[in-house]
Amino acid sequence: METQCPSKYTAIDHLAIEFTATSNIEYQQLIELLKYYLRKHQIRIGSKKPRTLGCYQSGNLLYSALKGINKKNSGSLKYLRGKRRIKLELNGSQCALIQLSDEAFQQLYLLAKQFQGIIRRIDIYYDDVTGRYNIRRAQKDIAKGLYKPKTGPSPQVHYLGRPAQTMYIGSTKSNKFIRIYCKYLERKLSKSDPLYGLWYRHEMVLKNQGKTEISLLALIQSHCLFLGEYPKAHRKFVNGGETINMHRIVAKYIAKDIEDKTRYVKRQCGRLLNTLDELVDNSDIILAGLKRSGTPQGIEIPAALDKALLK
Repeated sequence: METQCPSKYTAIDHLAIEFTATSNIEYQQLIELLKYYLRKHQIRIGSKKPRTLGCYQSGNLLYSALKGINKKNSGSLKYLRGKRRIKLELNGSQCALIQLSDEAFQQLYLLAKQFQGIIRRIDIYYDDVTGRYNIRRAQKDIAKGLYKPKTGPSPQVHYLGRPAQTMYIGSTKSNKFIRIYCKYLERKLSKSDPLYGLWYRHEMVLKNQGKTEISLLALIQSHCLFLGEYPKAHRKFVNGGETINMHRIVAKYIAKDIEDKTRYVKRQCGRLLNTLDELVDNSDIILAGLKRSGTPQGIEIPAALDKALLK
């Protein structure tokens, strides 16, 4: 964490953090502060319990405005009243909402400092949208020994897909590994999209399994941790990479969802619209007759998103 980092070029994609209060009054205060923080970023607290609670007694699932991201993995709040402990887990969509604001995880960092916060897992990523840092480039970096630790053997490497669409450096069961994958394929971008064939995500996963402490500074200086863990391999992102633009990433997600909905409407209603256009010959009247209040299921535009960028 002491490595100098000139600019923020990474983002957090998954976070699990535990808080512990010293009294019952502080415990209730912590609950209210966390709920306020989540609602502030359009993260809703549901009534359903997580499927697994582990050592915790109760909990609530979390939902975000970005329904199209990580549909299967909802975040959660889990409570252990006896030990005055709360675990907050945020998935990719919820982390993206938080990072739309300039303060991002600053307030959560302050809460972690106040309530004995311990990061149990954090996923930090860099997005390459140039196609330069693809899986083939990562293979060359491994051959050069850029991912080799200071001590011990070289990390395990395995792939998913044929040809390889995802590359893992290190064991997924260990407390640290890298995942590199074709983001344009994961998001199912059309071949006409400007980012098709160019968007690659380099994601570092760190786990605290009771042995490795993850500095709380990772909440506000994730780029430094990303560089510090793999300095030889990740230095290229500092020297030749781009700073992260979370508004662009979220806008891309929402635009893709709208594109999918538009394609469905064209397939289902395109002929009817064509007939109406021939009969009425006034697109404003047709549109007014077809519109109704509300937004389609699965699309919700975050209040903090740059609307001009989305347009």
